[in-house]
Amino acid sequence: MIARINPQGGETEIVRYGSRYPTPYGIAVFESSIIWVDRNLKKVFQASNQPGSTEQPAVIRDNVNMLRDVTIFDQRTQPTTAQELNYNPCLEANGGCTHFCFALPGSDKDNQNKKCSCAFGNLAADNETCVVSRDDYLIYTTESTVRSLRLDPEDHALPFPVVNVPRTSVALDFDLTDRRVYFTQSSGAGASKISYISLSSPTAAPVEVASDLGAPDGIAYDWINRRIYYSDYVNQSISSMSVDGAQRTIVAHVSRPRAIMLDPCRGYMYWTDWGTHAKIERATLGGNFRTEIVNSSLVWPNGLTLDYEEARLYWADASL
Repeated sequence: MIARINPQGGETEIVRYGSRYPTPYGIAVFESSIIWVDRNLKKVFQASNQPGSTEQPAVIRDNVNMLRDVTIFDQRTQPTTAQELNYNPCLEANGGCTHFCFALPGSDKDNQNKKCSCAFGNLAADNETCVVSRDDYLIYTTESTVRSLRLDPEDHALPFPVVNVPRTSVALDFDLTDRRVYFTQSSGAGASKISYISLSSPTAAPVEVASDLGAPDGIAYDWINRRIYYSDYVNQSISSMSVDGAQRTIVAHVSRPRAIMLDPCRGYMYWTDWGTHAKIERATLGGNFRTEIVNSSLVWPNGLTLDYEEARLYWADASL
């Protein structure tokens, strides 16, 4: 069946119907006709666009395998002059909008109102510029991307665009002051990396901080001393470095380190150990005064986080 309706809604009008039109796939309008492709018949048809027409459709092409869609390359379907576009406010310079400009109906048919929207982030106070949100939002990694989403399930706007990562991304943390998201990339011993995304220019390529690591499975940012801490599974260590990758130093030797969490306000760091006897340990940011916090009922302690206000350490075990 081929049918049509007013875009504002209303009654459906049947244009073509019956066994002679078994599998119409794509369709396009050209002047006073419609053109469509039929996958099973392997044909491209053209016929009147008027309902009730008894005129037989013309076959433009026959024996075309695997037909899927059709469109008409016609400049009349994409007008560009101000008059043709009803003086659309988005016509010039995208209406001043950073990302999207929409022309909405005005008070009368000859006027349209501009509305800007963002592909990611939020509109600034000028209602035109898009900025990365400073509101709370979630950041997460998949094997090949770093992504973000709103905490409101009904809000599907992205805080920042999806960042593709050429190697397996694992752990992440953020720097609120410099608006960075640091993340680790596991690519095999000696080739793994730590990089960051700048939220001030989120479409730019990630910036590499360190590129000769073993297996950096965990990362945490010390926002007071401006240092990056990371666990290295291959090198069996927890290390610290400055935000530019310099001044790298081993803070602690650990059998099988995984997740890491910092409390720079109190001067502590916490980490999980997948060793023969799995455990969660605490030490100062310099690696001194090591203490086992949890040393039983653990197998694969993966995730680690700290509730600073309630003073509670949470972990996730992937095997319990």
